[in-house]
Amino acid sequence: MATTITPVTLPNIKHCMLIDLQLDSNVYYVSNAWKPITYNSNSYSELGAFLGVSEFQEDIKTTNGDITISLSGIPSEGDYISEVLNT
Repeated sequence: MATTITPVTLPNIKHCMLIDLQLDSNVYYVSNAWKPITYNSNSYSELGAFLGVSEFQEDIKTTNGDITISLSGIPSEGDYISEVLNT
C-alpha cells in the first residue's frame, strides 16, 4: 500500500525539541520552543533560550545517539523550575 505525503506549502519549517523528563514520579514536558506546544495530549512548557540542546545525529545503526541537555539563566532563589513547569 502506497503512502502519500502532503507537500509542505509554507516557505519554511520551524522545529523544536520536545522532551519528556521524568524525575522520580513526576514527568515534566519541556521544549526549546518559543511558545507552549501540545503534542499527543501533553502540554510542553516553553523554555526557549533557557534550554540548551547539543547537536545529535541519528542513523540507521542499532546504537543510541548521545545528547546533552542543559538549563541556564534560571534564577537561583525559590523553586523557579517547578513554577515554570507547573504553569
